[in-house]
Amino acid sequence: MHAKRLMPVLGWLAASSAMAQDVAVLGASVTPGGQSDIIGQMQGTQRLQTVGSIDVAAGTPTLTQLAPYAAVLVYSDGAAFADPVALGDVLADYVDSGRGVVLAGDAFLAGTTALGGRFATSNYSPFSFDGVLSQSGPQLFSLPVDVAHPTLLGVARFYGGLLSQHADGLSLINQGTLVSEWVDVAQWTTGTPTVRAPLVAFKAFPTKGDVVGLNLNPVSSRALPGGWTDETDGEHLLVSSLLWAAGVLPVCLNTIADQDVNCNAIDDDDEGPVDLEDPICEQYFLDQGWDNQDYYYQYDLFGCTLPILDDTVLPPAQGDPAADGDEDGFSFHRQIVFDASVIDPFRPVGSYGTANAYCDNCPEDYNPEQRDGDCDNHGDECDLCPTLPEPADNPMQQSDND
Repeated sequence: MHAKRLMPVLGWLAASSAMAQDVAVLGASVTPGGQSDIIGQMQGTQRLQTVGSIDVAAGTPTLTQLAPYAAVLVYSDGAAFADPVALGDVLADYVDSGRGVVLAGDAFLAGTTALGGRFATSNYSPFSFDGVLSQSGPQLFSLPVDVAHPTLLGVARFYGGLLSQHADGLSLINQGTLVSEWVDVAQWTTGTPTVRAPLVAFKAFPTKGDVVGLNLNPVSSRALPGGWTDETDGEHLLVSSLLWAAGVLPVCLNTIADQDVNCNAIDDDDEGPVDLEDPICEQYFLDQGWDNQDYYYQYDLFGCTLPILDDTVLPPAQGDPAADGDEDGFSFHRQIVFDASVIDPFRPVGSYGTANAYCDNCPEDYNPEQRDGDCDNHGDECDLCPTLPEPADNPMQQSDND
């Protein structure tokens, strides 16, 4: 691998002052510690300035109280809003003022937890408000429809957990645009998993703020047994949705990292050291000098048993290149996972799967700075139209026809 660039380490906040936004969580929660969990998860990304907290089961904030925030996450996980009509009215006024709203959880259910007022009746939501709670069906995970959409920035994978709470029966309304869907984990190895429900959608307004709908309970497994799996990227889904709703220009994922071999959206300088007392880790350190967690797939779960760059242990899937073929510090391949029942507890026992490590925006060209002027996930080095974002399926856009 080439020597690392001599440049300042760029984190989520350092990449752009526009990223440092003040947001708030407006929750009606029945889960002990649920709202604190959401706030802690989002603060842990270091992509926000502050995260406020408002209990909308106890009362309805005024537009003046919401004015300091660039966007708000509004959710219920079983509790009713104190006044769903008044809350819907003030949220509509908030969007009209140019601020963003992310709506999640039981707010989309038909019944006592639904959001009302002008937000529900005047075409603000991308989802309908007639869902039925599902929390006992198959375990679900996200399958992007538009992998390049900024609401998915930093989201390598997202599992709904044992409960996989969501609203069944939701429809896209008001010209909402679908970004990601819930699919059945158990059917993933068939190649055609069943789509269970929409997961992420947005409603964009030309002269107002924007709205994102998240068909999920935003409380993670840290506070809610069976909630979305803490080891996956739900916190980035929440933050990216808020930033996009707030109108923050997307900061391309790769352009804010110095090196990210394991494609977990964490710069290698922010990754921790490995445990060299572990004989497997010690061996890789002696052979390769890999003493940083960046070189291992989900080190926090599997230690040094899944090295990213060692193609003899985890070879790339058929047709995929080696992990970092152009040696610029960013991977682009799928690795075969041999004992899938251990590596990924959501796969059926005895099945074989792959571990995704896609984050090099020019996999065939050495471009350690990962510049991507139009944020279309195709680096300037290999993008025939580096200032004009085009659909990912347009083969005329990129020189390498990816």
